[in-house]
Amino acid sequence: MIEISEKSLAELLEKDKLLDEKSHDLKIISAVHNESFSRWIELFGMIDEKIVYGYNNIIELYSQPNRYYHNINHILFCLNQLGYIEKYPAYSKEQIAILTWAIWCHDAVYNANSNLNEGFSSKLAIELAEEIGIKSLGEPAAELILFTDHKQVNLTNKTAKYLLDIDLAILGQEPHVFDIYDAQIRAEYIHVPDVDYYPARINVLESFRTRSRIYYTDEFWNKYQLKAEQNLKRTIERYSK
Repeated sequence: MIEISEKSLAELLEKDKLLDEKSHDLKIISAVHNESFSRWIELFGMIDEKIVYGYNNIIELYSQPNRYYHNINHILFCLNQLGYIEKYPAYSKEQIAILTWAIWCHDAVYNANSNLNEGFSSKLAIELAEEIGIKSLGEPAAELILFTDHKQVNLTNKTAKYLLDIDLAILGQEPHVFDIYDAQIRAEYIHVPDVDYYPARINVLESFRTRSRIYYTDEFWNKYQLKAEQNLKRTIERYSK
């Protein structure tokens, strides 16, 4: 990975107003953003002003208030799932780049009260890709992002299947990790009263649990299906009491 110096990182974070000394520990922020910047540069294999401009913009979006789950940590988690796909020779470098760009942008626009997030994030993927010099990735990634509302049936797009499995990989983590995720989602909907939130949340979790397969691809099914089923069942039962 390409490392960015502490000084350069601090300047970058300060430029985007990400340094809040009252509520954040600088060392923690530096570690997270050093990793995210390194992963960003991996996509391009180089660094210039346009690429840093793109990073500034994407980080600003993922650092907006009330993003307890849909933030840069979620993107890093998703990027770390890419290893399952990268090892397959059937996937070209261009396909991996498109999938990577889709991951970076799929939650760039997020409002817990809106059902238009995927459309706006898709649009941003096209516009930002053109601005920073990777126009060829924009439209294919945008098409993938539209699938991340998880409402489609009979999905045939293989790359979209991987993106959706990556996005839902959190469901198949160890119970304590899943519980943190679930609490973060609740925090994003803190404006919704319990009496309304928990029935709606049960419906969402049930929609995943009642699928014949939570994960489309064999790789993710083998690794995460059982734990995902257990986490969903346990949480639904707890919320139903």
